[in-house]
Amino acid sequence: MTTTITPPPASPCPPPAPSCPPPAPSCPLLASPCPPPRPRPFTATGPDITLPAEFRAFHALHHHAYLSYATAHTPAHTPALAADLVRDVFGHLAVHWSALLRSSNPTATAWDHVAAHIARRTPRLLLRTTSPLQYQLTVLHHLAGLSVTAAAETTGREHATVRCLLQAPHHRPPAGRPRPVFDPPCTFPAGAFAQGTA
Repeated sequence: MTTTITPPPASPCPPPAPSCPPPAPSCPLLASPCPPPRPRPFTATGPDITLPAEFRAFHALHHHAYLSYATAHTPAHTPALAADLVRDVFGHLAVHWSALLRSSNPTATAWDHVAAHIARRTPRLLLRTTSPLQYQLTVLHHLAGLSVTAAAETTGREHATVRCLLQAPHHRPPAGRPRPVFDPPCTFPAGAFAQGTA
């Protein structure tokens, strides 16, 4: 008795590549011999980034003032929006940190970025001011509650300039706020109104 062995019919699937798992039963529908890789699950940890110690100190020093300025520009029921604005601006400052340090006044340059970033994303408050810097100082001092010294340190401007801009005759404190007690009158330093951006 002779036994004939017939080979199985040829498979329509190509042989799997050595690194691929066995083909699925419906392999004729696959465009390639390997199924597409599964996406890796998203993890919120992200890459490990070490920020310079100077940046971390700068962040600790100015975060509260920047957040107070942003909060003054956002509706009361959206504090997360103010936090997002400040997070975005610190991200920008971190990316450009080395260039920022090369500027003649890093604090003023950083503040100009902060004020411009917030101005692009929020409506301007109805304050009667004569310059962008006066507007920013009015918000910092009267709405955010910073002292004149703290406002000067936050914006990187001279204390005398800040004090004079807050005493300017066109300045009107926001409605519903107590009128502040001002220091004695002073004269405006040259170029005081040209500084800053709204």
